[in-house]
Amino acid sequence: METINYKLAFSMDSSKPFSSWDESIKKNWQGIKISPSFEQKSKSRKEANWTHPKPGWSKLNFDGASKGNSSPSGIGYVIRDHLGAIIGKMAKPLPPDTNNIAEFKPLQLGLMDCIKHGLRNIIVEGDSEIAINAIKRQKTPNWRLQAILDSILENLAKLEQYEAKHIFREVNIVADVLSKATIEGAYIHWWDQGVR
Repeated sequence: METINYKLAFSMDSSKPFSSWDESIKKNWQGIKISPSFEQKSKSRKEANWTHPKPGWSKLNFDGASKGNSSPSGIGYVIRDHLGAIIGKMAKPLPPDTNNIAEFKPLQLGLMDCIKHGLRNIIVEGDSEIAINAIKRQKTPNWRLQAILDSILENLAKLEQYEAKHIFREVNIVADVLSKATIEGAYIHWWDQGVR
């Protein structure tokens, strides 16, 4: 909220409005009310925490980053065991593409890593509602995303059990940082050799 107020105050002090929307906000600022549900959602985001998977399960947190459609993008994922120890991670740049491709690719590659290393009970968590909803519906209206989703669904079918959950970005921080580091050129692919 402080950031919004700071930006608005800066805008209000400016002699030129940024846009007609900005001008409207200036005129109506005193009458604008923040809904209690927005404040509650913001509070719940701040209080959200990453949770350990159950014994016998692993958790794949994934994220994609893009500077915009047809711009540099990258992926990041982290796989943890039931104790929370990192057993695998990847940060990989992608060729310029859409932000949605950047959200689906780490899920696809992360699942491939899980299967390659014998993990069979996986909780998949990401802050991309599009990707999580596509898994649940088993379809997406975009043909390019559908090709990646088909691969994801094929790999999910190889698991004994899986759960797919949408989480807040604040909880997905490790995958978020890995994906954003790729835009600056980072590449990491690491697996704990103690895990098959």
